[in-house]
This record gives sequence, structure tokens and C-alpha cells, in this order.
Amino acid sequence: DRCGLLLERHAKIATDGQKPFLKKDSDFKEVPSGDIDLETAISLIKPTVLLGCSGQPGKFTEKAIREMSKHVKHPIIFPISNPTTLMEAKPVQIDEWSNGKALMATGSPLPPLTRNGKEYVISQCNNALLYPALGVACVLSRCKLLSDGMLKAASDALATVPRSLFVADEALLPDLDNAREISRHIVFAVLKQAISEGMSTVDLPKDDAKLKEWIIEREWNPEYRNFV
Repeated sequence: DRCGLLLERHAKIATDGQKPFLKKDSDFKEVPSGDIDLETAISLIKPTVLLGCSGQPGKFTEKAIREMSKHVKHPIIFPISNPTTLMEAKPVQIDEWSNGKALMATGSPLPPLTRNGKEYVISQCNNALLYPALGVACVLSRCKLLSDGMLKAASDALATVPRSLFVADEALLPDLDNAREISRHIVFAVLKQAISEGMSTVDLPKDDAKLKEWIIEREWNPEYRNFV
């Protein structure tokens, strides 16, 4: 946060949403005084993932990335703030500071970066990969509620999207140009979970092949009549 890593001593300024995540002061007694900045927190905690949604450009510093890369074979670093002017660090910087070890995705579409003569695609971490499918699954199932299990099923499905829907072998996420096929894959998984939890108020096909066909039959296609 603005005062660094949030500890118990920050309880008075922490929001209700932050309070469950306050760290114990005793766990960081080796820090003599003052706030714990990002670089210090990384050196102490040794995280494997760094997710940027702060809208503060340059917050992922060279020192922070190099420190993280000391402890993790392939640090996962996602500067996903939009637009690109607000990104916490640029992919080319992260790649250089991590010596090519970092696994990256960004919130905005960016061109590939080149390392040792080879181009690497930077995946776009966009909610368009997940939310449309969740919405469709809810509409089709007329579910009682969108459960935690259904959300997890959607996330797990995104992680198992066929590699044929990726723009490049090294890309972390599937390509948005294949959004329809990606959504089908996720809708299927969410509906299966809705069936297993009894959340659906619609009598959905129990057979996998029939359920997939049922989903496709209910897709909307932007086809318009010629009036002239």
C-alpha cells in the first residue's frame, strides 16, 4: 500500500478489506524501523508472483525484479495496469532485469519482444478471456447463484485451453482472436460445475458431447439481413 507492506501496526489506516491480510509485526522485527517498501518485502518474503494493478508507472523497479529473480527460477510478473503509460514496468525492462527468466503478461496488447534473436509474444491478461463465458454460463443455466466452485471451474478451464488456440508456443495465455472457442471451453466447464452443485435451474444435457452441442446451438451470431 502507500505505506509499504501492511502490518498490524497499520490497523488504524487499513481498510476493512485489507485488515484480514495484515502481517504480524513480529514476523518483520529484523527490519529496524520505518515502512517496508516493495524491494525489502520481496527480499524477506521471496514471492513467486508479482501482480501489478496499481496504476503507478515504474513501481516494479530494477532492484525489485532482480531481487525476485534471485529466489525464483521463473518469476511470474504481470504489470496489468491500463493504459500502457501506467504499467508498473515494461516487458523489455522485466526481461532484461530478470535475465530472460520472467513469465510475463500485460493488461494492454503489446508487440513481441526480441531476446537473443528470437521473438517472444507478450500475452494480454484481459478479463475478456473469462467474463463473457461466465455470463453466458449463468444465462444458459439460469443458475441460482454464481458459486465459488463455478468461478474456480472457469479459472481451471482457462488454464487448460488447447494450445491450438494460442498465438505462439511460448505465450502464457490464449489469443483473444480465438475468444469464441475459448469461451465455449469455459462455458462447458462452468455448466458442468453448475450441474454437479445443483446450481442450474435448467435441465442441462448430462452427456458431455450433447452439452457441448447444446452450447453451440445457443450461441449468438452477428448475422444481419440485407435491406437494400
